[in-house]
Amino acid sequence: DNYFTTFRQGEWKMIYHYFPKGDAAEQRYQLFNLNSDPSESKNMAESDPERLVQMMKAMVERLKEQGALYPEAEGQTVEPVIPELVLQD
Repeated sequence: DNYFTTFRQGEWKMIYHYFPKGDAAEQRYQLFNLNSDPSESKNMAESDPERLVQMMKAMVERLKEQGALYPEAEGQTVEPVIPELVLQD
């Protein structure tokens, strides 16, 4: 099954996949600037990690406020995973 949540802030759109195929973060997180990329062809999740983390935090907060239901796997609720922000020196 393909469970995902889409979240938008202004010109930015993020798609979070609860059960990505494979282990790559790029398969779990998709981030697009709709002004410069209206066809959503360039995933910026890896190139703009600060925005990704900020949007994930905002999405999780909004889902909590709305009392969102999450998918289940093996009898356990699967909540969104906020990525770790690793800053480059």
